[in-house]
Amino acid sequence: PSDVITSPDFASLAGKVNDIVGRACGQQPTPRPTPRPTPRPVIPVDTGNCGKADVMFLIDSSGSIKETNPADWDFVIRFLKDAIARLATISNDVRFSIATFSFEARLVFDLNQFRNVQDAINAVDTIPYIGSTTNIYDGLRIVRTQVIPGTRPDAARILILMTDGKPNEQVPLTEPEADAVKATGTRIVGIGVTRFIDEDQLRRIATTPRDVITTPDFASLAGRLNDIIGVACAPVVAPR
Repeated sequence: PSDVITSPDFASLAGKVNDIVGRACGQQPTPRPTPRPTPRPVIPVDTGNCGKADVMFLIDSSGSIKETNPADWDFVIRFLKDAIARLATISNDVRFSIATFSFEARLVFDLNQFRNVQDAINAVDTIPYIGSTTNIYDGLRIVRTQVIPGTRPDAARILILMTDGKPNEQVPLTEPEADAVKATGTRIVGIGVTRFIDEDQLRRIATTPRDVITTPDFASLAGRLNDIIGVACAPVVAPR
């Protein structure tokens, strides 16, 4: 079969002469090198504020998380583990805390609980799903009163708030509590998941409107990880 050469038309024969003669005289064609795939560019993350950082996660654990897709909570857990691992690779001194909120807020672990990153990642698997209403105010309150007092004065304070909806508990207190958190020097980064969020309110809760990232569903969180970390670690830019 290797002694057969084809040509799409007679006009192309002239360009095949060398191949035909070489094959007739027993010469093996020189194999063409397999082209190497072009590597995907690595998008650098601005680590300006994450050299030394206390990163606090505040995660929605309301009933709507599993309402559409029971696997969505698994996407949340996966995101948290990936975010902690990623931040640990770009920072030489980072600590983590996690709190959740539904009808009330619960502190999962504070900034001083884990010195080993892998221990923090393992603890994420034990976070219980609550499944009730959405009380963002109480989540912000518990971070301000129980987590922020344990932050280091020379470390960046970053709060990453994730929600898939609008607050429906103690709503009038939500934005004032966000202001109180920001008054401590803590940057709030908002992650809004699904079309049911109040994006305008989330932008008011965040430190600046630029500190909000939205995604259509929980399955898309992994693809936005670099964007989220890039926003969290970038220098704060005052709104225009």
